[in-house]
Amino acid sequence: MANGGGEDNPNVAVFEKEEQHAEAVFLSYTFHMTAMRSENEESRPLSGEIEDARQSDRDLDNLGKQLATIGDDIYKRYETTFDNFLKDLDPNLENAYDIFKKIASSVFETDVNWGRILTLLGFGYRMAVYIWKKGQHGFLKKIARCLARYLVESSIVRWIARQGGWDAVLTLTNNSIKYVLMALGVVLILQFVMRRLSSSDH
Repeated sequence: MANGGGEDNPNVAVFEKEEQHAEAVFLSYTFHMTAMRSENEESRPLSGEIEDARQSDRDLDNLGKQLATIGDDIYKRYETTFDNFLKDLDPNLENAYDIFKKIASSVFETDVNWGRILTLLGFGYRMAVYIWKKGQHGFLKKIARCLARYLVESSIVRWIARQGGWDAVLTLTNNSIKYVLMALGVVLILQFVMRRLSSSDH
């Protein structure tokens, strides 16, 4: 798995800060992703679970909003693809972290960049929606904890810290060519993940 390379790692306190922020940023991201779909009741998921997802910390909430705004194009473009994969994987509260970890490991196997992080956030959100629609509630905060845990275990949090932390997303725009190209690669990444998961089951 790629970890961004280099030995110029910030200190441990910085890593711990970014780990703590990862969970909060994901919850804020889900809040704003849901808000952008509020005009369509069918696409407004998670009911009361989303009400306490928005962060009281304004800076973290702004980070989640920026990620949701940039990631919305990826999400809308690949929402059906996400759903098809989820139907095949059929996650539930018991196996969700194992599935999430397998997907995340494959997404970041060759590289770490904001485009892939956005892909993981979008998939985590869609997984929470899928499980909620099956009548199993209480997953949103669990996937947020899973996300933060995975980013630390895989050293991706170190890459985030080297970029200037989560604050770096405030400088990103959805008009950037490199992020458009990353978005176009999402389906290829997920297809690779599904082939890997399918072959491991046999």
